[in-house]
Amino acid sequence: MPKGDCFLTEEVWRDERTKLIWSSQIGSSWCRASGNTQLAPVTYLRSYNTAVGTPITGNGTIENIVGGSSSISETITITFTSATTFTVSGTGGAGGCQGGATANALTTTAGTIATYSNAGRCSFKITQGVVNFANNDNIIISSALAQTGVGTTCKPGAHPRQPAVPISYCAENAGFDSAAIGENWGAGIYLAAKGRLGSNSVPSVSWRLPTINDYKLADVNGIRFVLPDMGRPGNQRPTIDASQGAISKDWSATLVSDDRSKAYYFDGLDGNVGNYSRTDLAPDGRCVGH
Repeated sequence: MPKGDCFLTEEVWRDERTKLIWSSQIGSSWCRASGNTQLAPVTYLRSYNTAVGTPITGNGTIENIVGGSSSISETITITFTSATTFTVSGTGGAGGCQGGATANALTTTAGTIATYSNAGRCSFKITQGVVNFANNDNIIISSALAQTGVGTTCKPGAHPRQPAVPISYCAENAGFDSAAIGENWGAGIYLAAKGRLGSNSVPSVSWRLPTINDYKLADVNGIRFVLPDMGRPGNQRPTIDASQGAISKDWSATLVSDDRSKAYYFDGLDGNVGNYSRTDLAPDGRCVGH
C-alpha cells in the first residue's frame, strides 16, 4: 500500500495478512528508534534458587528496574534470605548498586511491595507473589556504565544517540522533540517515510519500533519484494524501477536475552537476523503501525 509522497525510497506498505503498516527507514540510533532515554540500562538477566538451572521458588515479580547518572558496569544479585527479606550485592562493590535502602516491606501476602534504591545507581520494585519467595531465591540484573558516549546509555545529551531533548522516531510520547525529525505531532504533520501518517492524521496510525518477530513474519509475507529500501535495487528486480534497495540494516525492539546491551537487527537485503550493541549507529530505524 504505497501512501503519500511516493519518493524513490519512501513508501509505506500494509501487510494484508497481519494488517500492520510498515514505514520506510527514518534514521539511525537504537535509542532514537525505540524512544529509549535510560541513563544507563539496568536490566533483568535471570533468576534461580541456590544455583543456576534450579527454578526460583517465588512467583512474584521485579519491575521498574532503572539506572542513573552514576550507574557502573556490573552484575547485581538480589538474594532472598526469607520469604520477605533480601540483600543486594554487586560486582562493582561500594561504587555500584549495593548499599542502597529498601522502602516499604514485603509480607507473605501476595501483592505487597518493597522498593529498593541507591540514588543515581539503580532502583527496582519487587512484588510478592501467591507463591512466596524463599531462602536462596536469587534475581540477577545487569547494569551498564552511565557515561556519555560509553556503554549502552541512551541518556539525553549523549549525542548522537539521544540529544538533550530526546527523539522518538515511532512512538508519539510526551517529552520527545518531534520537530527534530521534521514532524509536528500535534498538527498532524508526519514524515514522507511514514506516508504522512500518525496518531493525528486521517486515517490515524499508531507507530512503534518493530520486534524481530514482526520482521520475520513480514519477510514471510514478502516485505523485501515491496518496500523500495529493502531487497535488491530496482535495476536488479524482475520489473525494473528506481528503488534503491537495502542500504543499511533495520533495528528491532527485541533485545538479546543473555546480553541485553545488544538488540537484534533485520537485514533487508537477504532477510538475515543478527545483533549489534545498542550504541552502534549502523542500523536504521523503521516503524510498524496499526
